[in-house]
Amino acid sequence: MPFERPWAAALLLALPILGAFFYWAELRRRRDLERLARLPLQRFAVWGKPRPAFRAGLTLAVLAALALAAAGPGGGGPFSGAPIERDILLILDASKSMAAEDVGKSRMDLAKETARRLLSRLQGERIGIALYAGKAVSQCPFTRDYEAARTFIESVAPGVLPYPGSALQDAFRIAAEAFEREPNRERIALLLTDGEDHGRDPSTLAGELKKSRVQLTAASIGSVQGALIPLYDANGSFQGHKNDRSGNPVMTRANPEFVRALAEKAGGESFHLLDSGDAARVLDSLTRRESSSASNRFWGYAPFLALLALAALLAESAIDRLPFSRFGRSSDRSRSSSRAS
Repeated sequence: MPFERPWAAALLLALPILGAFFYWAELRRRRDLERLARLPLQRFAVWGKPRPAFRAGLTLAVLAALALAAAGPGGGGPFSGAPIERDILLILDASKSMAAEDVGKSRMDLAKETARRLLSRLQGERIGIALYAGKAVSQCPFTRDYEAARTFIESVAPGVLPYPGSALQDAFRIAAEAFEREPNRERIALLLTDGEDHGRDPSTLAGELKKSRVQLTAASIGSVQGALIPLYDANGSFQGHKNDRSGNPVMTRANPEFVRALAEKAGGESFHLLDSGDAARVLDSLTRRESSSASNRFWGYAPFLALLALAALLAESAIDRLPFSRFGRSSDRSRSSSRAS
Protein backbone atom coordinates (compact mmCIF):
# COMPACT_ATOMS: atom_id res chain seq x y z
CA MET A 1 0.00 0.00 0.00
CA PRO A 2 1.46 3.43 -0.94
CA PHE A 3 1.89 6.12 1.73
CA GLU A 4 2.01 9.86 1.23
CA ARG A 5 4.67 10.14 3.98
CA PRO A 6 6.60 6.82 4.15
CA TRP A 7 8.85 8.09 6.96
CA ALA A 8 5.83 8.23 9.27
CA ALA A 9 4.81 4.70 8.30
CA ALA A 10 8.26 3.55 9.43
CA LEU A 11 7.26 4.52 12.98
CA LEU A 12 4.93 1.50 12.99
CA LEU A 13 8.02 -0.73 12.98
CA ALA A 14 8.94 0.61 16.42
CA LEU A 15 5.68 -0.60 18.01
CA PRO A 16 6.75 -4.27 18.45
CA ILE A 17 9.93 -3.05 20.15
CA LEU A 18 7.89 -0.81 22.43
CA GLY A 19 5.51 -3.70 23.17
CA ALA A 20 8.46 -5.92 24.10
CA PHE A 21 9.70 -3.18 26.42
CA PHE A 22 6.30 -2.99 28.15
CA TYR A 23 6.32 -6.78 28.61
CA TRP A 24 9.84 -6.73 30.06
CA ALA A 25 8.93 -3.86 32.39
CA GLU A 26 5.86 -5.74 33.65
CA LEU A 27 7.86 -8.90 34.33
CA ARG A 28 10.44 -6.88 36.24
CA ARG A 29 7.71 -5.11 38.24
CA ARG A 30 6.12 -8.42 39.22
CA ARG A 31 9.48 -9.89 40.20
CA ASP A 32 10.35 -6.89 42.36
CA LEU A 33 6.94 -6.96 44.10
CA GLU A 34 7.19 -10.68 44.81
CA ARG A 35 10.64 -10.22 46.22
CA LEU A 36 9.43 -7.33 48.37
CA ALA A 37 6.28 -8.96 49.74
CA ARG A 38 7.62 -12.57 49.75
CA LEU A 39 4.17 -13.53 48.45
CA PRO A 40 2.94 -14.67 45.01
CA LEU A 41 1.64 -11.70 43.11
CA GLN A 42 -2.12 -11.94 42.65
CA ARG A 43 -3.75 -11.69 39.23
CA PHE A 44 -4.96 -8.20 40.19
CA ALA A 45 -2.69 -6.23 42.45
CA VAL A 46 -5.43 -3.68 43.21
CA TRP A 47 -9.17 -4.22 42.87
CA GLY A 48 -10.79 -1.83 40.36
CA LYS A 49 -7.51 -1.08 38.52
CA PRO A 50 -6.99 -2.54 35.03
CA ARG A 51 -4.08 -4.83 34.44
CA PRO A 52 -0.94 -3.09 33.15
CA ALA A 53 -1.22 -5.09 29.91
CA PHE A 54 -4.53 -3.33 29.19
CA ARG A 55 -2.93 0.09 29.65
CA ALA A 56 0.06 -0.89 27.51
CA GLY A 57 -2.27 -2.11 24.76
CA LEU A 58 -4.17 1.16 24.74
CA THR A 59 -0.91 3.11 24.56
CA LEU A 60 0.26 1.06 21.57
CA ALA A 61 -3.14 1.59 19.88
CA VAL A 62 -2.81 5.36 20.32
CA LEU A 63 0.68 5.37 18.83
CA ALA A 64 -0.32 3.10 15.93
CA ALA A 65 -3.32 5.27 14.99
CA LEU A 66 -1.25 8.46 15.17
CA ALA A 67 1.52 6.94 13.01
CA LEU A 68 -1.04 5.71 10.49
CA ALA A 69 -2.73 9.09 10.32
CA ALA A 70 0.63 10.84 9.84
CA ALA A 71 1.65 8.39 7.09
CA GLY A 72 -1.49 9.07 5.08
CA PRO A 73 -2.06 5.72 3.38
CA GLY A 74 -3.61 6.04 -0.09
CA GLY A 75 -4.15 3.99 -3.22
CA GLY A 76 -7.50 2.36 -3.60
CA GLY A 77 -8.57 2.19 0.02
CA PRO A 78 -8.32 -0.74 2.44
CA PHE A 79 -10.11 -3.23 0.18
CA SER A 80 -7.90 -4.44 -2.64
CA GLY A 81 -9.53 -4.17 -6.03
CA ALA A 82 -12.50 -2.05 -4.85
CA PRO A 83 -13.67 0.37 -7.56
CA ILE A 84 -12.83 3.99 -6.89
CA GLU A 85 -16.07 5.94 -6.55
CA ARG A 86 -15.31 8.84 -8.86
CA ASP A 87 -16.10 9.89 -12.40
CA ILE A 88 -13.69 11.48 -14.88
CA LEU A 89 -15.02 13.38 -17.88
CA LEU A 90 -12.56 13.92 -20.72
CA ILE A 91 -13.42 17.17 -22.54
CA LEU A 92 -11.60 17.17 -25.86
CA ASP A 93 -11.18 20.12 -28.21
CA ALA A 94 -12.07 18.85 -31.71
CA SER A 95 -11.65 22.14 -33.56
CA LYS A 96 -9.52 22.30 -36.71
CA SER A 97 -6.73 24.18 -34.92
CA MET A 98 -5.93 20.94 -33.09
CA ALA A 99 -4.44 19.67 -36.38
CA ALA A 100 -1.48 22.06 -36.02
CA GLU A 101 1.79 20.16 -35.73
CA ASP A 102 3.82 22.20 -33.23
CA VAL A 103 4.34 19.59 -30.48
CA GLY A 104 6.38 17.05 -32.45
CA LYS A 105 3.07 15.72 -33.78
CA SER A 106 -0.37 17.22 -34.13
CA ARG A 107 -2.01 18.74 -31.07
CA MET A 108 -4.80 16.22 -31.47
CA ASP A 109 -2.36 13.31 -31.51
CA LEU A 110 -0.82 14.50 -28.23
CA ALA A 111 -4.28 14.94 -26.72
CA LYS A 112 -5.29 11.42 -27.76
CA GLU A 113 -2.01 10.01 -26.44
CA THR A 114 -2.71 11.67 -23.09
CA ALA A 115 -6.22 10.21 -23.06
CA ARG A 116 -4.95 6.69 -23.86
CA ARG A 117 -2.38 6.88 -21.09
CA LEU A 118 -5.11 8.02 -18.71
CA LEU A 119 -7.16 4.93 -19.58
CA SER A 120 -4.20 2.69 -18.78
CA ARG A 121 -4.01 4.17 -15.27
CA LEU A 122 -7.66 3.83 -14.33
CA GLN A 123 -8.52 1.32 -11.59
CA GLY A 124 -12.27 1.15 -11.56
CA GLU A 125 -13.19 4.80 -12.09
CA ARG A 126 -15.84 5.61 -14.66
CA ILE A 127 -14.83 7.74 -17.64
CA GLY A 128 -16.93 9.77 -20.06
CA ILE A 129 -15.99 11.74 -23.18
CA ALA A 130 -17.31 15.06 -24.49
CA LEU A 131 -16.20 16.85 -27.66
CA TYR A 132 -16.55 20.48 -28.62
CA ALA A 133 -15.83 22.82 -31.48
CA GLY A 134 -18.51 25.32 -32.52
CA LYS A 135 -20.94 23.03 -30.69
CA ALA A 136 -20.46 20.48 -27.91
CA VAL A 137 -21.63 16.87 -27.85
CA SER A 138 -21.48 14.01 -25.37
CA GLN A 139 -19.63 11.29 -27.24
CA CYS A 140 -19.44 8.59 -24.56
CA PRO A 141 -21.46 8.37 -21.30
CA PHE A 142 -19.70 7.37 -18.08
CA THR A 143 -18.50 3.79 -18.32
CA ARG A 144 -15.95 1.32 -16.96
CA ASP A 145 -15.62 -0.26 -20.41
CA TYR A 146 -12.20 1.21 -21.14
CA GLU A 147 -11.88 -0.52 -24.51
CA ALA A 148 -15.07 1.14 -25.70
CA ALA A 149 -13.78 4.49 -24.45
CA ARG A 150 -10.50 3.88 -26.28
CA THR A 151 -12.41 3.25 -29.51
CA PHE A 152 -14.27 6.53 -29.12
CA ILE A 153 -10.99 8.40 -28.51
CA GLU A 154 -9.35 6.92 -31.59
CA SER A 155 -12.28 8.07 -33.73
CA VAL A 156 -11.78 11.75 -32.86
CA ALA A 157 -10.10 13.96 -35.45
CA PRO A 158 -9.74 17.74 -35.88
CA GLY A 159 -12.86 19.07 -37.54
CA VAL A 160 -14.91 15.93 -36.84
CA LEU A 161 -17.65 18.30 -35.65
CA PRO A 162 -18.72 20.39 -38.65
CA TYR A 163 -19.12 23.56 -36.60
CA PRO A 164 -16.29 26.13 -36.52
CA GLY A 165 -15.50 27.86 -33.25
CA SER A 166 -14.95 26.87 -29.62
CA ALA A 167 -18.15 26.33 -27.62
CA LEU A 168 -16.39 25.50 -24.37
CA GLN A 169 -19.27 26.78 -22.26
CA ASP A 170 -21.59 24.26 -23.92
CA ALA A 171 -19.07 21.51 -23.11
CA PHE A 172 -19.03 22.55 -19.45
CA ARG A 173 -22.84 22.56 -19.41
CA ILE A 174 -22.84 19.00 -20.76
CA ALA A 175 -20.30 18.09 -18.08
CA ALA A 176 -22.45 19.56 -15.31
CA GLU A 177 -25.51 17.66 -16.52
CA ALA A 178 -23.59 14.38 -16.76
CA PHE A 179 -22.20 14.70 -13.23
CA GLU A 180 -25.57 15.63 -11.73
CA ARG A 181 -26.93 12.18 -12.58
CA GLU A 182 -24.60 10.71 -9.91
CA PRO A 183 -24.58 13.28 -7.08
CA ASN A 184 -22.64 11.21 -4.54
CA ARG A 185 -19.55 10.47 -6.63
CA GLU A 186 -16.35 12.48 -6.88
CA ARG A 187 -16.27 14.63 -10.03
CA ILE A 188 -13.20 15.37 -12.15
CA ALA A 189 -13.03 17.01 -15.58
CA LEU A 190 -9.90 16.79 -17.75
CA LEU A 191 -9.85 19.47 -20.44
CA LEU A 192 -7.46 19.00 -23.40
CA THR A 193 -7.43 22.04 -25.68
CA ASP A 194 -5.13 24.54 -27.37
CA GLY A 195 -7.11 27.29 -25.63
CA GLU A 196 -7.53 29.31 -28.82
CA ASP A 197 -10.41 31.56 -29.86
CA HIS A 198 -12.74 31.11 -26.89
CA GLY A 199 -13.62 34.78 -26.63
CA ARG A 200 -15.27 34.34 -23.22
CA ASP A 201 -14.44 35.47 -19.71
CA PRO A 202 -12.80 32.59 -17.76
CA SER A 203 -14.91 33.43 -14.71
CA THR A 204 -18.11 32.91 -16.69
CA LEU A 205 -16.92 29.62 -18.14
CA ALA A 206 -15.64 28.27 -14.83
CA GLY A 207 -18.94 29.05 -13.10
CA GLU A 208 -20.65 26.02 -14.65
CA LEU A 209 -18.10 23.65 -13.15
CA LYS A 210 -17.82 25.39 -9.81
CA LYS A 211 -21.58 25.27 -9.22
CA SER A 212 -21.51 21.53 -9.91
CA ARG A 213 -18.54 20.88 -7.57
CA VAL A 214 -16.39 19.59 -10.45
CA GLN A 215 -12.61 19.48 -9.99
CA LEU A 216 -10.95 20.76 -13.18
CA THR A 217 -7.59 19.76 -14.60
CA ALA A 218 -6.94 21.79 -17.76
CA ALA A 219 -4.12 21.32 -20.26
CA SER A 220 -3.27 23.70 -23.11
CA ILE A 221 -1.59 21.97 -26.07
CA GLY A 222 0.60 23.76 -28.60
CA SER A 223 3.16 26.53 -28.85
CA VAL A 224 2.52 30.22 -28.28
CA GLN A 225 4.64 30.98 -31.37
CA GLY A 226 1.95 29.34 -33.45
CA ALA A 227 1.78 27.00 -36.45
CA LEU A 228 -0.10 26.59 -39.70
CA ILE A 229 -3.09 24.26 -39.90
CA PRO A 230 -2.45 21.41 -42.36
CA LEU A 231 -5.25 19.95 -44.44
CA TYR A 232 -5.50 16.29 -45.44
CA ASP A 233 -7.91 14.42 -47.68
CA ALA A 234 -9.84 11.27 -46.73
CA ASN A 235 -6.81 9.14 -47.63
CA GLY A 236 -4.48 11.12 -45.41
CA SER A 237 -2.70 12.91 -48.26
CA PHE A 238 -1.47 16.43 -47.51
CA GLN A 239 -3.51 19.09 -49.35
CA GLY A 240 -1.84 22.28 -48.16
CA HIS A 241 -2.69 24.63 -45.30
CA LYS A 242 -5.89 26.27 -44.19
CA ASN A 243 -6.34 29.82 -45.51
CA ASP A 244 -8.56 32.65 -44.39
CA ARG A 245 -11.10 34.37 -46.65
CA SER A 246 -8.38 36.54 -48.10
CA GLY A 247 -6.34 33.52 -49.10
CA ASN A 248 -3.69 33.98 -46.41
CA PRO A 249 -2.51 30.97 -44.36
CA VAL A 250 -4.15 30.79 -40.93
CA MET A 251 -1.72 30.85 -38.01
CA THR A 252 -3.00 29.16 -34.84
CA ARG A 253 -1.43 29.90 -31.45
CA ALA A 254 -2.00 28.06 -28.21
CA ASN A 255 -3.31 30.18 -25.33
CA PRO A 256 -1.96 28.71 -22.08
CA GLU A 257 -2.74 31.93 -20.20
CA PHE A 258 -6.43 31.55 -20.89
CA VAL A 259 -6.35 27.90 -19.79
CA ARG A 260 -4.43 28.82 -16.62
CA ALA A 261 -6.96 31.55 -15.75
CA LEU A 262 -9.81 29.14 -16.42
CA ALA A 263 -8.35 26.52 -14.07
CA GLU A 264 -7.72 29.11 -11.36
CA LYS A 265 -11.29 30.38 -11.50
CA ALA A 266 -12.57 26.80 -11.25
CA GLY A 267 -10.21 26.01 -8.36
CA GLY A 268 -8.28 23.44 -10.38
CA GLU A 269 -4.85 22.87 -11.93
CA SER A 270 -3.46 23.81 -15.34
CA PHE A 271 -0.61 22.52 -17.50
CA HIS A 272 1.03 23.47 -20.79
CA LEU A 273 1.76 20.46 -23.00
CA LEU A 274 4.55 20.61 -25.58
CA ASP A 275 5.53 16.93 -25.66
CA SER A 276 4.75 13.50 -24.20
CA GLY A 277 6.75 14.25 -21.05
CA ASP A 278 4.43 17.12 -20.22
CA ALA A 279 1.47 14.78 -20.65
CA ALA A 280 2.91 12.57 -17.90
CA ARG A 281 2.73 15.52 -15.48
CA VAL A 282 -0.99 15.86 -16.10
CA LEU A 283 -1.57 12.17 -15.35
CA ASP A 284 0.63 12.30 -12.25
CA SER A 285 -1.53 15.16 -10.99
CA LEU A 286 -4.68 13.06 -11.41
CA THR A 287 -2.98 10.14 -9.64
CA ARG A 288 -2.01 12.33 -6.68
CA ARG A 289 -5.58 13.60 -6.49
CA GLU A 290 -6.81 10.00 -6.46
CA SER A 291 -4.40 9.08 -3.62
CA SER A 292 -5.47 12.09 -1.59
CA SER A 293 -9.17 11.45 -2.04
CA ALA A 294 -8.80 7.76 -1.20
CA SER A 295 -6.87 8.69 1.91
CA ASN A 296 -9.56 11.14 2.99
CA ARG A 297 -12.38 8.65 2.29
CA PHE A 298 -10.95 5.55 3.91
CA TRP A 299 -8.33 6.72 6.38
CA GLY A 300 -9.53 10.14 7.49
CA TYR A 301 -10.86 8.54 10.67
CA ALA A 302 -7.38 7.53 11.90
CA PRO A 303 -7.03 10.68 14.08
CA PHE A 304 -10.51 9.93 15.47
CA LEU A 305 -9.34 6.44 16.46
CA ALA A 306 -6.30 7.90 18.14
CA LEU A 307 -8.47 10.33 20.12
CA LEU A 308 -10.79 7.47 21.07
CA ALA A 309 -7.89 5.38 22.39
CA LEU A 310 -6.50 8.40 24.23
CA ALA A 311 -9.93 8.98 25.79
CA ALA A 312 -9.90 5.37 26.99
CA LEU A 313 -6.56 5.96 28.68
CA LEU A 314 -7.86 9.09 30.38
CA ALA A 315 -11.02 7.25 31.45
CA GLU A 316 -8.90 4.47 32.94
CA SER A 317 -6.97 7.02 34.99
CA ALA A 318 -10.19 8.73 36.08
CA ILE A 319 -11.77 5.46 37.23
CA ASP A 320 -8.75 4.87 39.44
CA ARG A 321 -9.61 8.08 41.34
CA LEU A 322 -13.30 7.30 41.98
CA PRO A 323 -14.49 6.57 45.57
CA PHE A 324 -15.18 2.89 44.92
CA SER A 325 -11.62 2.53 43.62
CA ARG A 326 -10.22 3.95 46.87
CA PHE A 327 -12.54 1.62 48.80
CA GLY A 328 -11.29 -1.28 46.74
CA ARG A 329 -7.68 -0.39 47.50
CA SER A 330 -8.44 -0.18 51.21
CA SER A 331 -10.11 -3.59 51.14
CA ASP A 332 -7.18 -5.07 49.27
CA ARG A 333 -4.72 -3.61 51.79
CA SER A 334 -6.81 -5.12 54.63
CA ARG A 335 -6.83 -8.55 52.97
CA SER A 336 -3.10 -8.35 52.33
CA SER A 337 -2.42 -7.40 55.96
CA SER A 338 -4.50 -10.27 57.30
CA ARG A 339 -2.67 -12.74 55.10
CA ALA A 340 0.70 -11.40 56.17
CA SER A 341 -0.19 -11.81 59.84
